[in-house]
Amino acid sequence: DAPEARVDGVLEDIDVTGRGAETKEVRRKAIRHAWGELRDRTEATTQELANAAFDEYADHPKFGYSASESHYRGYTFWDSCAREVLQELPGVESPPQRGNTWRFVGDNEE
Repeated sequence: DAPEARVDGVLEDIDVTGRGAETKEVRRKAIRHAWGELRDRTEATTQELANAAFDEYADHPKFGYSASESHYRGYTFWDSCAREVLQELPGVESPPQRGNTWRFVGDNEE
């Protein structure tokens, strides 16, 4: 399978936070967007990934997150929904500590 198909398969199987199928689907798309950003950049900070996904989907009525007042824009979405899921996606190496750099290590199946 192509990496995108594997990512979509994992996202379908993971229970994404949210009420209702439409909300969960929008959030899956936002997480997939973060995965694509990481793949394209090969490495990115948590803030860069969270803000990229947030900026892409914040205006969607079913997204359900607003910009954080006390942290970077996408913090609430990232902390409550996206971080745990992105760690499970193919090619992703999560940082040992929160807030550090994420890496894309390849599309190969493990």
